[in-house]
Amino acid sequence: SAWGANFTSPGKGARAAPTLQRRTNGDAVEASPQTPSGPMFTSSKMSEASRRPHRTLAMRERAAERNGARRVVVDSRRRDLSDHLPVPGEPPAFPFESGGSYVGEWRRDRKEGFGKQTWSDGRLYEGEWRDGKRHGKGSLWTRSGGKLVKNYAGDWDRGRKSGLGVQRYANGDAYEGEYAAGERHGTGSMRYADGGTYEGGWARNKRSGLGVYEAANGDRFEGHWCDGVKEGPGRYFYASTGKIYEGEWVDGAPRCGSFRDATPEEANGTLPSADEQFSLPALSLLEPEALLAKRVAELRQLRANATEDVVRAFSEDELAVLRHVFTLEDKQKAGLVPAVRVGYLLERCRLPVDAVSVERLLGELGADDDTRVTLAEFVDMAALLMSA
Repeated sequence: SAWGANFTSPGKGARAAPTLQRRTNGDAVEASPQTPSGPMFTSSKMSEASRRPHRTLAMRERAAERNGARRVVVDSRRRDLSDHLPVPGEPPAFPFESGGSYVGEWRRDRKEGFGKQTWSDGRLYEGEWRDGKRHGKGSLWTRSGGKLVKNYAGDWDRGRKSGLGVQRYANGDAYEGEYAAGERHGTGSMRYADGGTYEGGWARNKRSGLGVYEAANGDRFEGHWCDGVKEGPGRYFYASTGKIYEGEWVDGAPRCGSFRDATPEEANGTLPSADEQFSLPALSLLEPEALLAKRVAELRQLRANATEDVVRAFSEDELAVLRHVFTLEDKQKAGLVPAVRVGYLLERCRLPVDAVSVERLLGELGADDDTRVTLAEFVDMAALLMSA
């Protein structure tokens, strides 16, 4: 018949029997030979797929990763359509909106290298990235009044400000200095919008340690701070009177100290005119230096009790013994005793302090035969030796 074909299995070395295809006019023509074990027909797509190298799932995932420079990657987020009412005849609202964009370098689907990120609220960051977070040098802008304003420029560590940086705040303040874990921490200076300035130590976004604050009216404080307020020894210069208060501060307020006229150097050229000067009333305290030293010692011990530092804090009875021994040695009632007598006085107080430790402490303090110490200093030295 016209559809016949020889499908007998050929012997070894024999030619495979041809297949026959029928034309529309009924004639039979010879087509390419087919072996009995192979398919009766093949697909070009199947043959191309069979020639491709096999790729595992991990290989395909690596091939799909974003690596190197990418022009724009847009983040999308779902819109809140709870209050949206459909309008008849119009298509439904699109359920997604743009959440921001990133232009820059990638490594294994994470931002890595240099890039620019824009958020939907108008913020913009341009700088270095690592592992998908701001890391290295970079600048952050925020939108204010329809304009981009540089908010921070400096160092970043795993998405937070860390290192040296400059920041400008919305209220007009400006800070330049050290950061740690996203907070002002270390040494830095602040220019306030009201004209005041501060330069010194910071801890957790608050003034801490030794620092100098100068108000817009010329007043100036030089001394110690804790948790944002004056705490410890310090001096305050009053520009309107040319006077200086020097003494101990507790929770931002002066507790014990003395007033005196400021020298031209201390006033830094801002002393008022002579007609603005006034005289303070004369004081007539009994043993004023001893009284002042006693109060300073009490305040410092109260502060030692309130802090977590490993410093010996004396009880009221222990303070009374230290004060009694100090007073017996202070025969001139001046509130001062020789530094070389500290070891002897501590022995009289029956404190377990050895002479070698006392000599070492006096050497570290640079004390000599002419050095005199107050009661507060004597108590501080005893606390240090007991804490060693």
